[in-house]
Order: sequence, then C-alpha cells, then structure tokens
Amino acid sequence: MEPLDYKAIGERLKQGLVLRDKSARELAELTRTSQSTVSAWLKGKNLTFKSIENITKTLNLSVNWLILGIGEPDRSSWLQLSDKEQSLIYLGRRISKDFFDSTHALLSSLANYNKEPYRKLVGQTANKVIHQAPTAIVISLLDGTILKSNSYFDTMLGISNSEQELKALKTYDLVAHEYHSQLKQAKQNTYDTGVGNFNYFELLHYQNKTRIPVVTKSTLIDYQGTLATETIIKPVVY
Repeated sequence: MEPLDYKAIGERLKQGLVLRDKSARELAELTRTSQSTVSAWLKGKNLTFKSIENITKTLNLSVNWLILGIGEPDRSSWLQLSDKEQSLIYLGRRISKDFFDSTHALLSSLANYNKEPYRKLVGQTANKVIHQAPTAIVISLLDGTILKSNSYFDTMLGISNSEQELKALKTYDLVAHEYHSQLKQAKQNTYDTGVGNFNYFELLHYQNKTRIPVVTKSTLIDYQGTLATETIIKPVVY
C-alpha cells in the first residue's frame, strides 16, 4: 500500500474551497478549528482521518476525490462499490453501535499503523485476524485489581501468573495511557448493567511495553463472593 500524498490532498483542499466559495477563515469557523490548523491542512500537514472526515462533511466533498484524486469533487460522487463493500455497509447499519464503534476504531488503527508486525495483516481475512485468534480472559475488580487470568493472557502480556505478581498488577498498568478513561467507563458500564459493550484498546506488554491492539467484551460475575468483571480479550495480532 503506497503512502498518501498529503501535499496533493492539501492542493485538492484548496480547489475544494474555491468550488464552495469558502475562505480558509470560514473553513476554520465551520470546522471549529483554528486558522493555523487550516493553513497546515492546505499545506498537506496535520491531516488525520478525523480531520479529513470533518472537512469532507463540511464542504460536501467526496472522500475519494480529496484523499486519492479519484472521481468528482461532489460528495454524492462515489466509486462503484463492490459486493463486499456493499455488504460491509449493510452489516454496519445493522450491528449495535458499540460494536460498530469498536470495529471502526480497530480499522482506523490498522490503517494508521505503518510498523511491523501490523503491516503483515494486509491481505489476511478478518476471520483469521480476529475470530480465530486465541482468547485471553482476565477477572478484575472495578479498581482494576487483577484476581485471575488464563495462561494466554499471561503469555500475551509477558506476566507470570503468580498470586503475588497478580496482586501487584492492575488492568490500568497493562493498557496504554490514552485508553485509561475509556477503560474506567467500560468497567463502570459493566458494573451498572451487568454486560459491557464491545471495546477497542491497545494493551502494553508488561516487559517491553509493545502495543497489542485488542477487542474486548466484559460481563459482571460473582467471583468467590465478590463482584468482579470477567473480560474476554481477542487480540488482533498474535
């Protein structure tokens, strides 16, 4: 997969502003960003998938045209979708919001990650990447204290399943910092409703801090007389 030509995207954004009779200042106001941010976009800098989505919606531009230069500028101008692409849209509209959001986050992460071993996922089927991946299981308290885990959880994260080490560990120690608030909310939701949502996180290997992208699902259980969450974890890379 060739890298995106961000400079070309910036040039097409300039064309889009002319087509919509908008100035850089007006785009900043409409997207609720600063003029310096828009100036960077026009130079092909600091463009993320989120900012591109914001731009295309605001200016009613085609994502394919803005990113790849394919098709017409109008948002209504789409490439012909394959059967699989149409099926993906069909399924996306019918699964629960939490699972859709989790899947979207997963795909966005894979699209943005340009390091080994994540690039090796290109061409692999979703069934092999997720559904056939080994399952890690961990039981923990609301504050993150780990009570029990299965052998694959320990192997995946590089921890020894000794009672002494588990008592010293909390789930927050094994999750990338930017996901801590999401993990806290996910745990609270599970305690409040009994069954949590699907979530996407990036775990950290206990020894070398390598990031491990995963999808999780938690339920509330009675563990030896104590309310705890049992979390099933499906790694994307294994």
